[in-house]
Amino acid sequence: MKMIKVVYRRFAILSIFPMLLFAPLKSMPIKGEFDLSFSSSQTKVSELQTQRQDRIDRGLELLESKKYVEARAFFNLVLDDNPEDDEALLCMGKICFFENDFKSAIVWIEKAVNIEPDDSDYHYWLARANEQQFQEASIITKMKYGKKFRNEIKRAVALDGNNLDARFWLMRFYLTSPKSFGGNWDSTLVQAAIIKKMDPEYGYHAYIEVYQKAKMFDKVERELRQRSANFSDKIEYQIDLSWFLIDHSRHIEAIQNSAEIIKSHPDAWISYFQIGRAAAESKTQLELGKGYLEKYIKNEPSASLPFIEWAHFYLGQIFEADGNFKNAQSEYLKALESQPDFKVAIDAMKNLKDNN
Repeated sequence: MKMIKVVYRRFAILSIFPMLLFAPLKSMPIKGEFDLSFSSSQTKVSELQTQRQDRIDRGLELLESKKYVEARAFFNLVLDDNPEDDEALLCMGKICFFENDFKSAIVWIEKAVNIEPDDSDYHYWLARANEQQFQEASIITKMKYGKKFRNEIKRAVALDGNNLDARFWLMRFYLTSPKSFGGNWDSTLVQAAIIKKMDPEYGYHAYIEVYQKAKMFDKVERELRQRSANFSDKIEYQIDLSWFLIDHSRHIEAIQNSAEIIKSHPDAWISYFQIGRAAAESKTQLELGKGYLEKYIKNEPSASLPFIEWAHFYLGQIFEADGNFKNAQSEYLKALESQPDFKVAIDAMKNLKDNN
């Protein structure tokens, strides 16, 4: 960082200055000796800068991998050498943020902002930390954090209009805040339009959220379908469309959409689950839904996919709809083995016993 460079240059100059004042003329270093000393000092500064950057880079890698304890150790090493290293201070704040310690995150990030007040990203993260603390704060202190979020997110966008994350959260502020606090539908749409013009993919994400909040579901579907078509290489966008269709009880369309996904991506296991859920909820295409859920369960879904108890529950629903009450009970019990307090499975077991 620039700070390190300045400190060490100053140290080098101060260490020479007394010698220039008080040393006899005959003891003055010759030009070659002076150049060698200055070169050595520059080398030392360069080594320290390289060491710092290596520590920052390693810390960022660990932060990205969610290894927060290890990441914190590297940033602490940087701060031991220079307590005013703004990048390390910001990263310490991010660690606290991802650990849900938002008060500490605010303290760290404010230090970074005080050192680099014109950095848009620093203000963005300070806004985010205040917004999260606002969600947890008491009624008495909510206003304090809400105002800080509003001011910081506006400042982030003012400093860098190309900061899309900051602009997206400014859009959210206008979308979700009451009018008395600055909420404004027209301003929301203005921000969404700017985002889409700057980055069409990000823009779809913005408009989907806006229309979802406003319950303008026809426009949500339009954005979902356009995004899926324009970014056909992104399977997650096709999966989002299936979720939308399921949530709006358009189960047959959801099954068809998810089946198309599986044709081109046989390992898209979430789509297997979607077909099973749609079949169970609609009580149609039961055999198809049963087959896909059994494949999903056999694959042993990872932590990023819906929990296995939901697959057993929906499979139980399919068996129950098909009149196979013994297998339905077996699947509900398997769901409860995975999650003993799984309420929907408990209720399903009770209803099964009461009605049969």
